Amino acid sequence: MNNKTVQKRPKSKPKKIFIAAAALVLLILLTTLLPPGLLVPSAIQKGAYIPIDPSIQLRQGLNQCGPYSVRAVINALSGTVVSPDIINKEMKWRLENQMTLPFGLTSVLHSYKINTRHRILLLQNKNQKIRYLKWKISRGHPLILLNMTPKGIQHYFTILGYENDNFYLYDSLQILYNNTSRITI
Repeated sequence: MNNKTVQKRPKSKPKKIFIAAAALVLLILLTTLLPPGLLVPSAIQKGAYIPIDPSIQLRQGLNQCGPYSVRAVINALSGTVVSPDIINKEMKWRLENQMTLPFGLTSVLHSYKINTRHRILLLQNKNQKIRYLKWKISRGHPLILLNMTPKGIQHYFTILGYENDNFYLYDSLQILYNNTSRITI
């Protein structure tokens, strides 16, 4: 009879790290690319609105739509009125021409203790997108959207409410209320 002890080979550490990293990447991809329609209940109220202080609805300067949108969310969720100049200085992840990457908006919102999530809606159809936006607003979450115009210009704006098929938004590129004011309509 052979009394040799069989020893199990320990699993390699790099393999465990790779599996954990792959699982994390998969989880991130699923939570950002998963069709929001799978996560959204079918019954959503007909309207909702998240108020902001009308005095903060100012017209932006060149390439400042990201900071102005962040300012609106900070006000909507905390009631705090922050100077757009302060947010511009706090904004990280800006390109040479002052265009802001989405991570820049997230970093400023986090510094104000506002929890955020990125959601990519490219793969969803129009109805799924609308249902998701309404669901988030109805739960008290203002949304900053990054939109691309037909000319390829990217622009951030903030959705604060909806009623049936109409959305209420703050867009810092809106026309001015009058010629002597920076307040938008």
